[in-house]
Amino acid sequence: MCVEEGRCGFIVPLSAYSTATMNSLKNFVFTNVNLSWNSYYSASDQPSSLFTGVRHRLLITLNKYKSRTDGKKYSTNFIKWFNEERPYLFNVFIKYYDLQSSLLPPNSKISSSIEDSILKKLSKRKTLNNYVKEYGVPIYYHNAPVHWHKVFDFIPYFAINGLEQKSSHVKGLYLSNVEESAIVICLLNSSLFYWYNWQYSNCRDLSLKDIYRMPFEIDLLTAKQKSVFVKLKQNLLDSYRNFSKVYKRKLKKTRTEFDAFYPMYSKPIIDEIDKVLAVHYGFTEEELDFIINYDIKYRMGKESAEADNLEEE
Repeated sequence: MCVEEGRCGFIVPLSAYSTATMNSLKNFVFTNVNLSWNSYYSASDQPSSLFTGVRHRLLITLNKYKSRTDGKKYSTNFIKWFNEERPYLFNVFIKYYDLQSSLLPPNSKISSSIEDSILKKLSKRKTLNNYVKEYGVPIYYHNAPVHWHKVFDFIPYFAINGLEQKSSHVKGLYLSNVEESAIVICLLNSSLFYWYNWQYSNCRDLSLKDIYRMPFEIDLLTAKQKSVFVKLKQNLLDSYRNFSKVYKRKLKKTRTEFDAFYPMYSKPIIDEIDKVLAVHYGFTEEELDFIINYDIKYRMGKESAEADNLEEE
């Protein structure tokens, strides 16, 4: 942290972004500063980090304080880069976007008018928390995604020293019926949700809170769209299984085995899901193209696939 008269700057781990202390700091910054520049950075080898050995995803916030509050707030997207691209990080990769004029929430991670337009269209919808039930048809999600969200209608294989059990990284939620569960599985595996979740999360974890706030209205889907989602869900999960393998790891006396999934090989099916979602939300061709290709350089590499699967305990 650095502080000068009327100016302050912080480097903050995004993992602490939702704590009470951080919320107090965010509220102060977003309501009292005249100018605020916020940039967000990846971590570790996923695909690179701002500081060697630092695994935390980071927020760098630079602020100018005055007594009046009619200033502007600027944001970048969640920035990723390969090691060889680091010399160009600050000159090329950082693109600030004016959030104040767009009337978007001040913690949005965007850097373009296309993202602005997509977020505004999403904001008009009710959210998924209207459909999640206390009991019903279960779906299961991995709570520590890196480049892909992995959501299933089955519990992936996981065993410690030969004893099969549910991984602590696999969490569940319930929908009213099989059709709704298929629709939500498609949504949560989509590139659209991958992009949207990074807007307001810590860019590391996937929690029920993150799922609940996703704007989506099952009630507005046509019967044809629902049937398409049911077919796409089955195609996607069949593809996940076809490309999966059992990963084995031994650490001291602990032998761990688990299903490793590689969604990058199922990207054509995920693209079909995003095309149906684009019709549902009223996206333009340009907006759909942005979603389908979002982060694609870092999501489609072999190293990216391995990083996703080595997040298991």
